[in-house]
Amino acid sequence: MQMEVLRDLVDRGAGSLLLLLPQNFSDIHGELAQQWRELERSILSQKIPIPVYLSLEEETLGVIHDSLASSAAREKHSTVTASLWHILTGYGYQMISEDQKEAEVVKDSHVVTLVGKLAGGLGVQQRLPTVMVVAHYDAFGAAPSLSSGVDSNASGVAALLGLARLFSRLYRDVKQKPRSNLLFVLSGGGKLNYFGTKSLLEEDNDDLDSLIHSSDYIICLDSLAATAASQSCDQSHDESHDQSHDPPHSLTVHVSKPPKEGSKAAVMLDLLNRSFSQLSSGPLRMVHKKIRLSDDLLSWEHERFSLKRLPAATISALCHHGDPRRQSMFVNSE
Repeated sequence: MQMEVLRDLVDRGAGSLLLLLPQNFSDIHGELAQQWRELERSILSQKIPIPVYLSLEEETLGVIHDSLASSAAREKHSTVTASLWHILTGYGYQMISEDQKEAEVVKDSHVVTLVGKLAGGLGVQQRLPTVMVVAHYDAFGAAPSLSSGVDSNASGVAALLGLARLFSRLYRDVKQKPRSNLLFVLSGGGKLNYFGTKSLLEEDNDDLDSLIHSSDYIICLDSLAATAASQSCDQSHDESHDQSHDPPHSLTVHVSKPPKEGSKAAVMLDLLNRSFSQLSSGPLRMVHKKIRLSDDLLSWEHERFSLKRLPAATISALCHHGDPRRQSMFVNSE
């Protein structure tokens, strides 16, 4: 369905709209997936004067849909008398909503951010190097309960938890404990301009605050398992570029400012690049995008740290912050 069809239904007096969605979003590919995302974006960004309901297609709703479609086809080719007779004798359907209240803006949302720490050995924690790994855990879409967040950002959360589990084993051994601290942050409010990260940087916690603001590097994980990005990874961000021939497991490092040669940030990115090259068909790609303070929303989570002059980057399978899958429920859930 295109937005033009929806507007036509409104103009013809429709009281509400029910959109039947595929049971498995993984079956939606290519142009069809793009059409669904465009419709979703239109529903979210434009004012619609009637209620819009979304539901996964199931047997009962499928029967109703087929019945209405068949009835509409008959009405199109029937006489006036036959149409009146069908109205009197045919089946009718009525949709009733239990909640008759209008939707209200949530004014006081409670955002939870979880922080885990692995303390380094052989030294005072506050004086040891600190590396942070960050991922936001919430998803977004026209129907929040149907948003799996696979492309943004369940894969980032899964990677963070996996890293925390692996490194916790290493840190248990006093003899092998690294001489650096590791902070793992699961931030809330990622789709609210990274509000959880903003609060973390501004809250008053002496021990945690000193570790964060003295971090050697901060790595944000975002949409690591997303399939080949739909937009170009070059600096021009040419949206017409076809990346279907890009390496299947390529990742991009997004930074606000390229690290200076020899800096701790440059060393960290070099280590990541060499490690990734051993596991993939190519090196990590770097995309440099300056922070635009005039924008209402930040592009990536690392920008929250960059605004505080902390060295940070976001690693993602997506090349561009505007990739529609970051704000859609129509993603590959497999």
